Amino acid sequence: MARRDIVPLPAEGHDVLLPRPPDLAGGLEAALAEMRRRLAEIEALAAAGPPGFRFAVEEDRDGNLTLRAELPGVEEEDIDVLLADGLLTIRAERRFVAAARGDRREEGCALLEHSVLLPPGVDRDRAEATLRNGVLTVVLPRRQEPPPGARRIPVRAAEGRQDALARYRDELGRLRTRLEELRERAGKAGESLAEGLKRRLAELERAADRFADLLKEVEASGERAWSRLRSRLEGGWHELAQRIARLRDGAGHGQGRD
Repeated sequence: MARRDIVPLPAEGHDVLLPRPPDLAGGLEAALAEMRRRLAEIEALAAAGPPGFRFAVEEDRDGNLTLRAELPGVEEEDIDVLLADGLLTIRAERRFVAAARGDRREEGCALLEHSVLLPPGVDRDRAEATLRNGVLTVVLPRRQEPPPGARRIPVRAAEGRQDALARYRDELGRLRTRLEELRERAGKAGESLAEGLKRRLAELERAADRFADLLKEVEASGERAWSRLRSRLEGGWHELAQRIARLRDGAGHGQGRD
């Protein structure tokens, strides 16, 4: 047995020589490696910063809030922004390399969280959050309350081509029904007015036919020609409305005199 393979062990004032455990050197090396790994993790956590982050809150003259938080090295998918019961909470997960051994890397992460108590009146439905160049910006608009006694009137989009065409088709159908009623009234009118009413009724029927042809033209023209042809439709319908009003009045007077 070589001298370096034995260690002295004190026993009742005498030195006793025992064999050295064969794995002692390897165990020490493994312990040192574990210490180095843990030290690297601690250094990485220290570089990542404490479990928080720098942030600033600004308020404009209208009461809208803007919060900016510095989150370098944090990706968008690792951030959660929550707003509940007037409390804004930002949670982020920052990933880092804890240690490297040759071709193998050991990764870790630091959890960051901060909460801010917001003043009343924040409109959470219009809140927005964006991440750019490591800075998270959260915009918190103030809820817009209508003044006392006022009513907000919603603005709707103008009537589209398909809706307008459907409306004119319905109106034309009702017009045809009115023409049938006027024919019956013309038949009951006195002889002195019957010819005049029938003539005006025929003119109205021809005007209705022209409007029907125009409606077909607009339906086949497509969206591009809609703005140009819409005024023609409106003008044609206005003319029809005036004609049928005059004819209805004439038929009523004629029936009353008979």
